[in-house]
Amino acid sequence: MTTSPTLPSGLHPLVAGGASAFITTTLYQPLDFLKTQIQEPKDGIAKRSTLSITRYTIREYSILRLWRGLTPSLFRAVPGGALYFHSLSLLKENIPKSQQTVLVNGICGALARCAADLVVFPFTLIKARLESSRYTTMNMLTVSQYVYSTCGLKGFYTGFLPTLARDLPFSGIYYMSYRKLKDTVADEVKSSNQYWLTSQASISVAAGLIASLITQPADVIKTYRQVAPADYQNVHITIKSILKTQGLNGFARGFFLRALRRTLVAATAWTLYEYLLKQ
Repeated sequence: MTTSPTLPSGLHPLVAGGASAFITTTLYQPLDFLKTQIQEPKDGIAKRSTLSITRYTIREYSILRLWRGLTPSLFRAVPGGALYFHSLSLLKENIPKSQQTVLVNGICGALARCAADLVVFPFTLIKARLESSRYTTMNMLTVSQYVYSTCGLKGFYTGFLPTLARDLPFSGIYYMSYRKLKDTVADEVKSSNQYWLTSQASISVAAGLIASLITQPADVIKTYRQVAPADYQNVHITIKSILKTQGLNGFARGFFLRALRRTLVAATAWTLYEYLLKQ
C-alpha cells in the first residue's frame, strides 16, 4: 500500500482487513441489533416484527439505540477482520497457485476464520447480550462482570461450538465461492477498471447469499445459547426446544436481516480490502 511506504508488505492485509472491518461494522450494526432481537428466545417476550422493534427502539430510546452493541462489535470485528485477512494471506502465500483449488480455498477460508474466532469470541458473547432485549440495563462492563461472576472465564465462550459451526462453513463456502466467481469473470474485467467495482460487489453479494443460506440454523442456535444459556444449556437442548416450539421455521428466524447484513458486509469489506491492497 503506497499510503504507508514504511509498512512491511506482509502487514498490508492486516491493516486493510482491520480498516474494512471498522467501516462495515459501524455501518451495518443496526441490522445485527435487529437480527438478535428477532432471533432471541421468546419465553416471556412478545413476538415482534422487524418494523415494530425498530419503531419501539426509536420511540423509547433514540435512533442511536440501534447501534447498541457497537463497542464490543468493533473489539471483535477490527482485530478479527485484520487477523482473518492476514491469516488468509499467509495461507495462500504458502500454497502454489496451481494447487489453489476450490476445496483448498474453502479450507483456507475456514482456517483463517477459526483463528480469528478463537481470539475475539468473548466480544461476540458480550455483543449478543447487549443487543438482546433481556439485558437492556447492562453495559459492556456489567455484562462482563455478570458473565465472569456466574460462569468464570469459560462463560465468555458460551455458544462457541455453534459459532464455529456457523463461521467455519460460512467463511469456507464464502471464500470458495468468492474465488470461483472472481476467477470466472476475471477475463472480462482485467483489461479495464470500468466494471471492477460492480463485479467485485456482485461477486461478494452472491458468495455471501450462498454461505448465509447454508449456515443460518447454526446462527439461530448460537443466539439462543449466548442470550439465554441457563435455559439452553447445550446445542442438543437448544435444537429440541426450537423444533418443539417453532418447528423448522424457527431456524429461519432473522434470515433476511442476517443475509442482508452479511452480504452488505461481505461486499463492502472485500471491495474495500481489494481496493486498499491495490493502492
